[in-house]
Amino acid sequence: MVVGVLARLVFAQVYFCSVFLGQSLFTQQSSSDAATDRAGTTAATQEIDTSSAVDLDIYLQGPDSAGMKEPAAVTLITREGELYRQGTTRNSHLRWDAVPPMQYGIQVVAPGFAPVAQKIDAQGKGVVKIIVQLRPHAGVGKAYPPFSTNPELNYVFGVYAAKLEDWDKAKTYWTKSLELLPDHVPALVSMGEALLIENKTTEARKYLERAIETDPLYWRAQAVLAQVSFRTGSATEAVEHAQRAIELGHEEAAGLSSLLARALVAEATEVLGAYV
Repeated sequence: MVVGVLARLVFAQVYFCSVFLGQSLFTQQSSSDAATDRAGTTAATQEIDTSSAVDLDIYLQGPDSAGMKEPAAVTLITREGELYRQGTTRNSHLRWDAVPPMQYGIQVVAPGFAPVAQKIDAQGKGVVKIIVQLRPHAGVGKAYPPFSTNPELNYVFGVYAAKLEDWDKAKTYWTKSLELLPDHVPALVSMGEALLIENKTTEARKYLERAIETDPLYWRAQAVLAQVSFRTGSATEAVEHAQRAIELGHEEAAGLSSLLARALVAEATEVLGAYV
């Protein structure tokens, strides 16, 4: 009985007090111990009884119970401190099927929000619903999870770092994503954007052109390439990419209207100048 109480105390201390104070909640699995399930999550291959498994429905809520469009990284850890599964949310939601019913630690890394670690009780039958409340990042102190074997998680970690304006750290995550999956388009575009901020337009263009070659319909690649073109004095090219980005992104790309207007003015000025 005493051992059981001590085990519960240790478990609570690890999952409620260790968020980003060290690496304890970010146990890294090796590539030989990782597999991707049908939900696009990374799962450890350890022996766990799934005979009475439940399905976990995980929902993230920001302030005022609002959802979030950007993906977040979610890690599920066993009582023994071993990484069991990792995945990314879509529209604030992640579902894991066939999870053994027991207590877990769950950790969430959501760009723009403070990291969350909490204990969850996945006991019951059928579907177990878990709601994780997010709060804005206070901007005090920076600590980051280790690299994952999942390129999508590394991408999310990079976005998290970028929200903290730590572009060097963000680039290390995106570089790791591209090592694992060279055609990871969001990572290619984010690398291009980071290099543009550093005014490394030639390098940025290479990443963005790779992204467009891989996925011509990804509007963000067109948007950032429009910025690169405008900064390097290619007004006509900037207009073409900005218009294409707005065509593909619709409301999401509305912020490009200002750049498009300036590029059109620059293009018109160039044309008029040719006749003077």
